[in-house]
Amino acid sequence: MITFAAYCAIDAVNWSSLKHMLVSPLHYKHQRESADNDTTGRKMGRLLHAMALGSFDEEFVVYDGGDRRGKAWTDFQAANPGRTILKPNEVADVRAQAAAVRAHREASRILAGADTEATIQWTDPETGLPCKGRLDAMALASERLGDLKGCGGLAALDRTCHRLGYVHQLAWYRRGVRIAHGVECAAYMIGVETKAPHDVGVWRQDRDLLDLAEREIVTLMARLARCIDDNHWPGAMPEVEDMFTPAYLLSDEHQIPEEGFS
Repeated sequence: MITFAAYCAIDAVNWSSLKHMLVSPLHYKHQRESADNDTTGRKMGRLLHAMALGSFDEEFVVYDGGDRRGKAWTDFQAANPGRTILKPNEVADVRAQAAAVRAHREASRILAGADTEATIQWTDPETGLPCKGRLDAMALASERLGDLKGCGGLAALDRTCHRLGYVHQLAWYRRGVRIAHGVECAAYMIGVETKAPHDVGVWRQDRDLLDLAEREIVTLMARLARCIDDNHWPGAMPEVEDMFTPAYLLSDEHQIPEEGFS
């Protein structure tokens, strides 16, 4: 296992950047060139992964010395370079989430014996571009991989996993494992509610749906390669497009107000 910072330093395409090609090449380029500003949500997501998957001590450390000032605080910072420093209260809820994941029969089965937070690298066969992925759980011997997500509710995660690109993310990992290791894996998504009672659910992703997502990934990679070769990064609307009248405006029931327009 390599650290998250070392993974980020690898110069290669990953799904977190490639997904912006779904909007436009311009958005992809902007994301790649922008400073990686951390957010509380992203920090809590990494914390959940670290606690549930066993890498907490590599990235995080808890400061329980009270106020973050004075010599005790500066000495603590100096003793923990590159690590995210947390307050005790920030850890409590996430610790409960991680415990719920480990206590769930199916989630623990997916994680059992797997390499966690495993970094893989491969060369895209169609474009020759270097690619990378950091998998929450990868078990080559049992041909499975898993991805852990915190969520507001299991039903909401089930409904929004397509809109949020989670299926494509798993398809990206599955493709990478196949190319890098020659193993065709089943893909699972593990969801845990971020608020008590921290219910946990596991979804096995449909192979046909993963295949569909992978075909779109191949298309995105081909477009990315063309943009790199041409050094041309168009936005979502490089040409004039027609704006059509919405169907509801043409219905007999729709009445245009006589006032309110200037």
